[in-house]
Amino acid sequence: MTDELMRISYKGDVVSSYGNEVVIVFETEDDIVERTYRRDQFLDGKLPAEGTGVIARFVLTEDEEIEDSREDEFLDLRSYRKNTTKGSHIF
Repeated sequence: MTDELMRISYKGDVVSSYGNEVVIVFETEDDIVERTYRRDQFLDGKLPAEGTGVIARFVLTEDEEIEDSREDEFLDLRSYRKNTTKGSHIF
C-alpha cells in the first residue's frame, strides 16, 4: 500500500496562448508562479483557452504508484519532461 504524504491543489489561470504553448499563472500560499506548457503535455493535445481557470493537483507519495480509487483524476507525469530543482524551491 502506498502512503500518501500530501495532497495539494493550486488554482491558476491561462494568461496567454501562442502557437503550441500556453502560459499559466498559479497562486500558491507564498508566491505567484508562472509556467509555460506545451500542447503535448496536455491530454489529447487540447490546450486550454486564454482566460480559462485551471487547477493543478499533486499527490506526494513514498513511491511511484498511486493506489487510489480516484487515480484517473491525476495526470500521469511519468511521460512528461522532468525538471530537476536543487536547493530551496517553492512551487
